[in-house]
Amino acid sequence: MKMMLALLLVASAAPVETLFDSGMFTEGPAAAPDGSIYFSDITASARSREAGHIWRYDPRTGETRVYRSPSGMANGLAFDARGRLIAAEGADRGGRRLTRTDMTTGRSEVLASSYDGRPLNSPNDLAIDARGRIYFSDPRYVGDEPVEQPVEGVYRIDTDLSLHLIIAGVPKPNGLAISPDQKTLYVASTEGTASILAYDLSAEGTVSGRRLFVAFGKGEYADGL
Repeated sequence: MKMMLALLLVASAAPVETLFDSGMFTEGPAAAPDGSIYFSDITASARSREAGHIWRYDPRTGETRVYRSPSGMANGLAFDARGRLIAAEGADRGGRRLTRTDMTTGRSEVLASSYDGRPLNSPNDLAIDARGRIYFSDPRYVGDEPVEQPVEGVYRIDTDLSLHLIIAGVPKPNGLAISPDQKTLYVASTEGTASILAYDLSAEGTVSGRRLFVAFGKGEYADGL
């Protein structure tokens, strides 16, 4: 199965243009400060001995090149306010961690790889709030690594790099999004009755008031947000 990264322009009668169609399972497109697009290619271990790639699409030249390989099975990507690349690295030969890369020097640092003394499950997607705090989901879909966390949770990394479990009761949490007014955290749940849940998000980064935002029918679900 080929996965394609498509650019959808919001304009009258705008065409959908295929930019890349050589990946195995593409995820997590993120726009860099220079206008280029970075995205993940998850190379399932059942079909490949590779451990993922991060690709970079240059809209000026139309070229797509590998930025990082192996990627630690990177999935969700985002750029912070300083232009650093944040990556959620999953399981199945992946890093099972959150990393941050300085795009000027190329040096990376690990932001989180364990909670309460146990390795994370498989960081999947992330969102960054206006204060620079990082929220990420940690389900487990694939991979032979032991599952040592008692929950598939949603976590927050503060600017001092402290790690906090803020949601513990969502089946297979996946895509995350923060509303423009910073008052709502949306979480996609992909197991059971798939849905998008909404939580009130406080100025301190805590959540409350869980409610159903969207319910999906059989065979439907949301992934990234």
